Amino acid sequence: MASGPKSKQDRVFIKDGLKHYRKTYSRTEVRIGAVILALLGAIGVWVAYKGAHPDPSLLALDVVNPGQSASKAVVDRGPVPEGLALEGWKESGLRVYDPSNVYEKIDGREGYYKSFGFQRLYFLTLEQTDDPTTLVDIELFDLGTTENALGAYSGELGEGMKPEADATGVAHYAQNAFYMVRGRHYLRALGSADNPVIHGELEHIRARFSEALEGEPLPWAFQLFIGRLGLEPGALAYMSENAFGFSDFASDVHAGRLADETELFVKVCADAATAAAVAKQFQAGFLGYGKAEGPWVVDEYINTYSGAVPEGAWVVGVRGAPDAKAAVAGLARLKGALEGFPVPTPAAPAQKADDTEHAPSPGEPAYDESEP
Repeated sequence: MASGPKSKQDRVFIKDGLKHYRKTYSRTEVRIGAVILALLGAIGVWVAYKGAHPDPSLLALDVVNPGQSASKAVVDRGPVPEGLALEGWKESGLRVYDPSNVYEKIDGREGYYKSFGFQRLYFLTLEQTDDPTTLVDIELFDLGTTENALGAYSGELGEGMKPEADATGVAHYAQNAFYMVRGRHYLRALGSADNPVIHGELEHIRARFSEALEGEPLPWAFQLFIGRLGLEPGALAYMSENAFGFSDFASDVHAGRLADETELFVKVCADAATAAAVAKQFQAGFLGYGKAEGPWVVDEYINTYSGAVPEGAWVVGVRGAPDAKAAVAGLARLKGALEGFPVPTPAAPAQKADDTEHAPSPGEPAYDESEP
C-alpha cells in the first residue's frame, strides 16, 4: 500500500498546506465576505421558516376529509349514492373531474375515455376503520350515452370475464373488483386485496349503485347480438371510430365474435345507397391486406376471409373467418338475425375536442383489435 510523503520536502506541489503568504487583508474583502455569510444565514432562516409554515394552496393532497374537496368545499355527489360504506368502513373525500382536469386522475387513459364521450368522473375511496390498508377505490364515469358506457366497458373487459346482462345493464366481478354499466354510467370498484372483507364491500357497492343509477334499455346492438344471435356480452365490441384500423367511414361499428374467431359486424347507414357505398369502402380496406377470392378478401399474411355487403340500410360483414365456408355461414347467420329487425337511427358523427388525445384504438373490443 502506497504511503504519503515522509516530510514536507517530499511534497511536489504544496510544501506547507497551512501556510499563507499574504501579510494583510483588504477591509473591503472582509466586508464582502461578511455580507455573503449574512445572506446565506438569512436564506437558511427563511427556508426553515417556510418549511415549518407551508402555503396550503400549494399542496395537492388527495386525502381530504369525508365529503370535502381539497379546497374544503362541499362536492356535489351527483349520481353517487350515500351509504356506500358498510359498518366498520368509512368514506374518504369525493372528488369530481371534468374534461379539463381528468388527466390529473387518469393520465395516460384520458384519450381512451374521451373517445367515448367522457363528461364526468366521480372518485372516492372507502377504507376499513381498523385497517386503512384495506381499501376500495370507486370510479364512476359519466359517458353521456349507454352506447359509450358499454363501449368503454367492453374495451377494458379482461380475458375470460363473462358479464351478466339484464334488461338495463351489464356487470361482472373480477377477483378483487366489480364493474358495471347502467345507463350512461360506467362503474369501476377496485379493492386492495382479494378476500371476503373486500368481496362483502363490493357486493354492497353493487346493491347501492344498482338502486341509485337510472337504467336504460340496452342498445339495439345488444338486442341483435345477444337476443337474436345468442352471443355472450363479453364477445361484443363497439368501435366508435376507425374500426379495424380503417378511416372515417368505419365509425359506429358493432361487432361480435363467434367461437371459431369469426367476427360478425354491422353498421347502420342513412339509406341503402349510403350502405352500398360504405360496403365498397370496407371491401377496399380489406383488399389492402390481401387479394379477392370471389366475394371475399383473403388476408395474404394469415389466410383469413373477410368481406362486407349492403343489406338495405345496413352494412353487414365478416372479418377473420378461418375459411370460406365459415365466412358464408357467418354472413348468412347475421342476415337471418336482421330479418324483421327495426333499423335504428344512425349515430351522429362524434365531435372531437381540440385537446382530446387520440386513443390508439377507440372502441377497442374485449379481444385484441390487432388480431384478425
